[in-house]
Amino acid sequence: MSATIDHLWAWRQVTVRRAFSDFEGRRHEPGESWLITRIDFDYPKNHATFHIEQGGKAGRFTLDLDDKCGPQNGEMREWFDAEDESPELREARLTRLRQTKEAAASKAPPKPVPAPVPEAAVERVDPIPILERLSALAGHERYEEAEAELQRLFKLPQYDGEGLPGLAEALEGLAAEVCPRHRRAAVWLYDRAFDCWHGWGSMATSGGDGTARMYHIKQAYERREKLLGPQR
Repeated sequence: MSATIDHLWAWRQVTVRRAFSDFEGRRHEPGESWLITRIDFDYPKNHATFHIEQGGKAGRFTLDLDDKCGPQNGEMREWFDAEDESPELREARLTRLRQTKEAAASKAPPKPVPAPVPEAAVERVDPIPILERLSALAGHERYEEAEAELQRLFKLPQYDGEGLPGLAEALEGLAAEVCPRHRRAAVWLYDRAFDCWHGWGSMATSGGDGTARMYHIKQAYERREKLLGPQR
């Protein structure tokens, strides 16, 4: 699943209005333009990672949404222009893009499995390479090794306790990416995503809190059904 931040969401063409530096220190100048393909949100850190296509090449950068000198929640329109299209046109465009990508992905072989990410202090580990390795392992049906990578992710501070939705959404995104070429791997990834969702749901401290969390879990079930069809 991709997050939505103000008027920014997946498959929207965006142009920078005001110069800013991202979390990695790269400078983005007015007029720079790219297509958002996914937004990952790290709840505990309040970071948003934008996966983009620019000039036919894939890339990504991260925003610290607590940075007073850069883009923040509720202020994205001051920093970015996005193409203006009706919901119907957006959905049609999104469908075409998905179909094109799914057709290409269905013919592609499984991604090579990256080398293991070296062990380091958990607060210094970047989860993205681990997620990429986990996805590739699932695509090769090496589920025991993929499970070991998932256990590493559970130990990271950003995915601990209340951060579990961030990991669940990341796993949902991987499931959507792998589904066109390997449905079994997508099912496995979605099952792991729901382990995270239900673990988070079980932390509810009151009936009202439980109801609020169940709303998010229900939305995740709807996304799963849209991608994979009714559960068997």
